[in-house]
Amino acid sequence: MKKKKVILLTNIIAPYRVPLYNVISQDKNIDFLVYFFAEREKFRSWEIDDKEIKFNYEILKGYQLSFFGSDLFTYHFNPSIIYKLIKQKPDIIIGMYSSFADHMGWLYSKFRRKTKNIIWLSNTVFERSLKRKIFTFVKKIIIKTSDAFIAYGTKAKEYGIELGAHEESIFYAFNSIDNDKYFKIKQNLNKEDIRKKYKLTNNIIICFCGRLVPLKGVDYLIEAYQILQEKHRDISLAIIGDGPLLNELKSKCINEKIEGVLFFGNRSTEEICEILYASSIFVLPSWREVWGLVLNEAMIFELPIISTDKVGGSYDLIKNGLNGFIVESKSSVAIAEKINIIISNKGLITKMGKESLKLIKHINIENEAMGIINSINYIK
Repeated sequence: MKKKKVILLTNIIAPYRVPLYNVISQDKNIDFLVYFFAEREKFRSWEIDDKEIKFNYEILKGYQLSFFGSDLFTYHFNPSIIYKLIKQKPDIIIGMYSSFADHMGWLYSKFRRKTKNIIWLSNTVFERSLKRKIFTFVKKIIIKTSDAFIAYGTKAKEYGIELGAHEESIFYAFNSIDNDKYFKIKQNLNKEDIRKKYKLTNNIIICFCGRLVPLKGVDYLIEAYQILQEKHRDISLAIIGDGPLLNELKSKCINEKIEGVLFFGNRSTEEICEILYASSIFVLPSWREVWGLVLNEAMIFELPIISTDKVGGSYDLIKNGLNGFIVESKSSVAIAEKINIIISNKGLITKMGKESLKLIKHINIENEAMGIINSINYIK
């Protein structure tokens, strides 16, 4: 049986995607090649260990235009993709719909009828910002004329259907991390030692991890923490991450005399794992987020999770009242209310944490890869 030549178009080399692409590349029926638009973006940069990359890839020459405000957005322009596709003559192109190479991949599949197009649905109905809306017309045209679709999760699938995708051609590939990697790190951790290392002296540690930008809603989490301090004194708030709002958030805590807020800045994967392991509850207060992979990480470390109704991953990772809660976005009161329920009921932190661990075991790289492979096999 002849292998299907599959080209994946994507923005940058993200470490959480490397294990996924490695698994796909091992499929004996797929000749897999990834074209990256750039090595990194202005608002996203990671250190990548080249030894971990087992798949074939190339970083295209090109340019990028980055925007920052309430939204984070980067448009990549890689004219060399036209030559690359003509040379490769792929059977299938997997792409998205928001950069030049994605558009060229779709156009190529229209001109070369033998090449089919799969769209990776990477947005949700919650993303209604101006810059995203600009591409809605283009998205609808691309989606209505594509052959199959990959969905991050429930809300990404709903968005695809809204734009014209047929449900039977959409395949789930739930956003995942390398669970095994995190389990290995976890088995060597000691909670008491970690708490001493990071001076986490209070009994209850509420944790956030992510970029400190407006859409992450960290200001609402700090306000929720203020509300909780009226009832609970033995609590702390650990904030992991850096970004343009760091100094503003620190100033807020100083000026309003909010005690017990610990800013850890950027940390390595190992350090993030340590702080998560030593924490009691994880909160992702974003008011717009496609998925929120940090929720996956927190679940590995057996934490109850609280996230908002504008985070795509909430609907696939949180069973309300079982392993956490989904709350209204931009509501510090709602966040405080659910945290209070968890920390006021003896044993609920442990009980919910165990449920988080059970749920996350099924959302893994192997199942995500299978969803993508199923979309490829769907095309005859």
